[in-house]
Amino acid sequence: MISVNLLLTKVITYQFQGSEYGVSDKKYKELKADGFFDGTKLYQKAIEKRVKRDYISLVHEGVFYILQEDMVTIGGLIMICFFALIIPYQLKQRLRQVIPILATTKTGRRIYQIQLIASALVALFVGILQMAVYGIIWHLKGLSVFWRCESWGIASNSYWCDKLSFGTYMLLYMALILLFAIASIVIIDFIGRTIGNYMGAVAVSIPVCGVMMFLMRKIYYMLFLITNDQVLAYWELYALATWLIVMLLFYKIRSKRWKKVDL
Repeated sequence: MISVNLLLTKVITYQFQGSEYGVSDKKYKELKADGFFDGTKLYQKAIEKRVKRDYISLVHEGVFYILQEDMVTIGGLIMICFFALIIPYQLKQRLRQVIPILATTKTGRRIYQIQLIASALVALFVGILQMAVYGIIWHLKGLSVFWRCESWGIASNSYWCDKLSFGTYMLLYMALILLFAIASIVIIDFIGRTIGNYMGAVAVSIPVCGVMMFLMRKIYYMLFLITNDQVLAYWELYALATWLIVMLLFYKIRSKRWKKVDL
């Protein structure tokens, strides 16, 4: 008996060719008359591109929905994990009066910067590990058969990245989530080095982490989906770039101040 996974692989990765699977000009006019293309020019262009294709992919939109829900959830878990990893370590140093000692010498202040980089590298390793576990779960559940398919489902899934394979789309999704989270290390490190006790750190960390998770959900939910009210393509990349610039400026301000710190 042919296994279910093998059957899914044969069915899903097969792409039907031929105009009979496309949308005829008559059907296209009917869809336009019914208001199927109502929305911004960006949306109209994206939908028109879909319905005029001469082949279909059997990647169901439910696969995208699963990935999108999982990614924003995993992104939130990664943020919580970063807070739990970094803040206790920084607080321990502060409570043991290590930070004031570092501030007394040029070498100590250099170590301070190295610790921040080390925190980011450790967080990156943990984040990659979490994403790898997620990918393994996909594979064990038999969903890896979708990785070779093109990144688009039915016509309403108006992704700009429809030329990519779904596996590439997943990797891009994961990379952007990690990039947002790693940049947040600057704020997490600041909280750990500023707050004087564990209770205060918890009280500050909860709302700050909540705000970051909210921003992540707003930016990364339905990544690169073009909706009927959207006027700017790739807006997620602009939002991420803005976040990275803000975090970089915050890091520069802190670094400049730390170079002048002394007892």
